[in-house]
Amino acid sequence: MNSRLLIFLFLLLISENVFSQIDTIIDPYFEPQVEDEADAESNSIDMDTYFQLKISTDKSLREAKDRINLLEKHAKVKEDSLRDCRNPVKATADSFSLVNVGRFYALIIAVSDYENDERFPDLPQTIIDGKNLEKVLLQNYVFESVELLLNPTKNAILMKLSGLETKVTNIDNVLIFYAGHGYMWKGKKIKSGYWCPSNAKWENSMTLLSDFELLGHLKLIDSRNTLLISDACHASSITESSSRAVKPPKSEVIQIGFDKLSFQYISSGSDSEVPDDSEFLKNLVDGLNKNTDKYLAASDLYNEYLKHSYTKINTQTAIPQMSTINGCGHELGGDFFFIKKDK
Repeated sequence: MNSRLLIFLFLLLISENVFSQIDTIIDPYFEPQVEDEADAESNSIDMDTYFQLKISTDKSLREAKDRINLLEKHAKVKEDSLRDCRNPVKATADSFSLVNVGRFYALIIAVSDYENDERFPDLPQTIIDGKNLEKVLLQNYVFESVELLLNPTKNAILMKLSGLETKVTNIDNVLIFYAGHGYMWKGKKIKSGYWCPSNAKWENSMTLLSDFELLGHLKLIDSRNTLLISDACHASSITESSSRAVKPPKSEVIQIGFDKLSFQYISSGSDSEVPDDSEFLKNLVDGLNKNTDKYLAASDLYNEYLKHSYTKINTQTAIPQMSTINGCGHELGGDFFFIKKDK
């Protein structure tokens, strides 16, 4: 039963009991008429009794109200402490706001329609995945700009990256997502992973976006925090080595983690193929939708929703990876944070 209703009923019972006693003693509209000394003395006793009972009643009611107020305060303290025990990190993390967060930019690249169908079959699901990611970022998170680039050529991707180089400042944050074909070119002199734009041609570097080119552009984007997510075959080739994600940051060091430079990379698989119907992408969007924390670290997103998004295709198993991007100035402890919108 509601605590306020209980309190109201308690006061009602007290008042009914007390004032019913008063009513039996004296009529509030009674005007005593002195007929003789005996009647006057009797009326004087009745009035003295009335005032004494009234003073006693008022004091009892005040004491009862004071006790009820104390009980309400005690109950609220207990309720708050129990809520903090159930989710201590969230209680602490949501009690402050990050400062100097800068702007957030997202570039979502989704390639499904390939000109060279023989080497690169079409991927119908990537467009749907890209739009779902765009939707969750715009609806739930603080982003200055979310650009969705559908079926771009290599030049179109490079132009968008150059645009980020121009407008991003050193306190801003950049998320780049790619979904499409990727492959490893293992020649005699070169071993590199590639993103495959819509005009990709087999082993033609003019139409493929290599890891080296991509890293060159990332270094030119003067952002504080950069998160690169790739849902493509051979996606982890951009890092020299894969490592476990850093431990999720404690709430009291969120500001410190945010202020440090970060260049991180999350991929849907290592040196393996990934399917068009991506479990990794579903879990990414699902994790961003389900998150209730004000500040969601990329490492938390990976550990809680992406780390176990295993996918088997033919004889290979795609295992998600997270690591830092080498050579871009990543600082130990730095992390990319998704900031939840206030609703």
